[in-house]
Amino acid sequence: MRRPAIAAGAGAVALLVGTSVVLAPAASSYPSTHSRQRCGNTTDQRVLLTFDDWNDADPYIATRTGAYLEARNIRAAYFLNGKDAARYPDIVRTLRAQGHYVGSHATGHRDLTKLSDAQVRAELADGLETNVLRPPYGSWDDRVRAIADAMGYRICTWTVSTHDWDEVDGSLRSTASIRGYWKSAPPAAKAAGNILGHLWTNYPAAVPGLIRDVHAEGRRFCRNRGPVPAAWPAVLDCT
Repeated sequence: MRRPAIAAGAGAVALLVGTSVVLAPAASSYPSTHSRQRCGNTTDQRVLLTFDDWNDADPYIATRTGAYLEARNIRAAYFLNGKDAARYPDIVRTLRAQGHYVGSHATGHRDLTKLSDAQVRAELADGLETNVLRPPYGSWDDRVRAIADAMGYRICTWTVSTHDWDEVDGSLRSTASIRGYWKSAPPAAKAAGNILGHLWTNYPAAVPGLIRDVHAEGRRFCRNRGPVPAAWPAVLDCT
């Protein structure tokens, strides 16, 4: 079983790509209003679905979910473990071709704040080729931020966690319970909201219901405009 997500820390982190090519501009070039919780999703209050980690038993649930969302004209974001994605480069290519942003979840799902400087650099360097990182466990601090910012990368956390990783009576949280976390979230977290879920839980199965829930509130999702490159824009293309 994968690791549960925890609340984001009080500092910031960013990501290093798996090559020596720097895809992102320097951190100082990003808007001062950039929200790490919203990953640059600041236009038109649209909601961004995000998927973390990996599903060892069914890796292609990522692209099947991606195809479903593409058909619904919804652009999502995936944050994949580098060591897993390296075994399935076709999944990364397909997701981007489907119109979904793909960011890094570092390499081995280790808490970056508990690693040495050299280990942090290695975890980031071996991650996916992109310019956005969601740190494992949402854990980051000023030291990690300084290492990452020097490389020109930025962090992305979330505004609404579905707590899908949590077990209830010995089983993973149900789709209804996952949807309940969105329904009970405060309006400020829903506006231009960033929903956290994982590929190895019941979250993918909850997505159709989540779409209905969001639409029932009169909210819209990040719109799918077609294939995207490895580098994310500072302000997401969601409208």
